[in-house]
Amino acid sequence: FPVTIQLNKYYIICAIAIVFVGLLGMFIQKFRQASLPYADSFMTITAIIGSTLMILYIDESWLYLLASNVVAIMICLSKRMYMASLMYLVYIIMAIDGYWNLMIFY
Repeated sequence: FPVTIQLNKYYIICAIAIVFVGLLGMFIQKFRQASLPYADSFMTITAIIGSTLMILYIDESWLYLLASNVVAIMICLSKRMYMASLMYLVYIIMAIDGYWNLMIFY
């Protein structure tokens, strides 16, 4: 059965995510010359955290994946990658459905 995160652990995960987003964003900006380094790093870190929490059967994993996909759509739209944006929109629908089903059935 899925497990929810205690509020203090949630704050720790968010703090770790902020640190890693900043570090990865600086790395991407310095070595890759990406146009949106911090958005890319936010998308990557939240997807990694969401996937890790999903493996651990933690309910809030869907929220991280939702945040990751919202940013992914903005990145793809800014680069005129419309089909990729559509794919991430489907992922958003799946994340909302997954979280909704968890809230209803558990």
